[in-house]
Amino acid sequence: MKEAEISDLYEIYGSQEIKDFNNFSYESPETLSNKDKGLEEKNENDKNESEYTKIRKVPVTFDYRSRLKELEEWRFICYDFEKFDLEKDSTLILNKLKKGVPSQFRGYIWMKLAEVDTIKHENDLNLYYKLCEEKNAPCCGDIYRDISRTFPKHALFRDRHSHGQGSLFSVLRAYSLYNPDVGYCQGMGFIVGILLMHMQEEDAFYMLISILDKYKFSGLFLPGLPLLNTYLERLRRLFKRRIPNLYNHFKSENVDETMFASQWFMTIFAYSFSLDKVARIWDLFFLEGINIVFRISIAILKLLKNTLYNQSFENILSILKTAPNDININELIHCALSIRLEKDSV
Repeated sequence: MKEAEISDLYEIYGSQEIKDFNNFSYESPETLSNKDKGLEEKNENDKNESEYTKIRKVPVTFDYRSRLKELEEWRFICYDFEKFDLEKDSTLILNKLKKGVPSQFRGYIWMKLAEVDTIKHENDLNLYYKLCEEKNAPCCGDIYRDISRTFPKHALFRDRHSHGQGSLFSVLRAYSLYNPDVGYCQGMGFIVGILLMHMQEEDAFYMLISILDKYKFSGLFLPGLPLLNTYLERLRRLFKRRIPNLYNHFKSENVDETMFASQWFMTIFAYSFSLDKVARIWDLFFLEGINIVFRISIAILKLLKNTLYNQSFENILSILKTAPNDININELIHCALSIRLEKDSV
């Protein structure tokens, strides 16, 4: 790749991913094999070198040209997003989203799909900052206690009084003032935490409004969790209809959907999956809304059904707590999107 082309890419993307192409080199398997033979002869008695050569035998297969083409397509989508109709072009957009949004464009795409600009225009320009300046927020104590439990191993949130924890506290506090009927509830922190990994604090606040209002998630956090109960009942009907044998086994072991699926719905899988998989699911969520949560939930049960059959109560819950994260995300998404939802079930 010419230096001028790389320079242009810096201006377009400005990401480490593109900058690393400067140092990218491809060596054929034959070349690597010859080098390895020389290393093995020279370091025959050196165990560490021997292990190194084993690693070197894996050829470089990353198709950077294909990756650059994909990034360019996403840059075009971002640039001309206003020309897309989310209803008429939903199939086109879905085909792109199911492959995953590149990380450098993810926050922007999420905000566009969630129509954050509309929410901003409907409210005071300085709404977020005015809410941050208000002194009386009844939920402060609960929020403060919970933020240290939100992604405690993530660099952004693991240190008390860090910038990440401060942003998490501010967004949750501001929303509790913006919508006092909902206020604050455990689980909201994981949603805001994911948002803060992909965008600025103020944008995360408006995204939270969109998730709870536009995507109608606020009922999941109202006193008594009324919408959660409704969603879990619908999931139960889907489960019974789609995987009846596994459903019957769960019932024989007294395993109820509330025991494993509540966190799936309340955190949009943020509590159960690795962050890269959560991001892939959320790519689809901002186009499909709650439907993708039902689809992913049923897909998890379908893909794990052979493992879950004949397991005891304790083992079922243990498997559903850890095993979903071992599922290949592309396989999970493919399975989920193949599931048609009846109107009476969702």
